[in-house]
Amino acid sequence: CLHGTALLTNYQTAKLLWNHFLRYFLNASISLSIIYLFFKDPKVVKISVIFYAAAFVLLTAFYFCALHYLS
Repeated sequence: CLHGTALLTNYQTAKLLWNHFLRYFLNASISLSIIYLFFKDPKVVKISVIFYAAAFVLLTAFYFCALHYLS
């Protein structure tokens, strides 16, 4: 650990979270559209939506915890 040195620049948490959400939502929407085009099964899309939502929550929590502990 580097004590006394700033590893990260200052960031606005709300703005960072919003941009992170928009980017994730756009990518997930495109991916879900492709999944629907290939499988044409609403059950597969529903499972994928649940997976993407759970992944967003877990990855966002990990991301912000990492930012908190690195700064």
